[in-house]
Amino acid sequence: MRIAEITTLSALAQETLLSERLLANVGGAVSFLALIIAAIGIFGVLDFFVRRRTKDIGIRGALGATRLQLVSLVLGETAPVIFAGLAIGLVLALATVRLFDSILFEVHATTPAVLVAATAAFIGAAILAATLPARRAALIDPAAALRRD
Repeated sequence: MRIAEITTLSALAQETLLSERLLANVGGAVSFLALIIAAIGIFGVLDFFVRRRTKDIGIRGALGATRLQLVSLVLGETAPVIFAGLAIGLVLALATVRLFDSILFEVHATTPAVLVAATAAFIGAAILAATLPARRAALIDPAAALRRD
């Protein structure tokens, strides 16, 4: 019998896992895109909030509020919404975990490291998205804000 092809065991394993790796890469790209879209949504809502409350923030600045207090005002109203979304997301993730356990290789969807990493990524993206509107609120000129509208 003639040998058609000689290959190593590691090359054979690489070839066998090619579709799983492709699926993992596509899943990672889709999750990253979802994280970016969530961050853009948080940014849009906060930017709308700051623009809508420009007069209120200007009055606070005129009465002596520091920039740190204005930033904490914006972030303080954002935190409950972010944590509510995070709680709903974790509940939905745990509810759908059986769908993904079959396609995961050597890791479970309920592994604490996976849940902590996903939570940290979402919180990091939310804080990054909230930074620009909070900075804009801190830089509002009280006089210009009071003259507006």
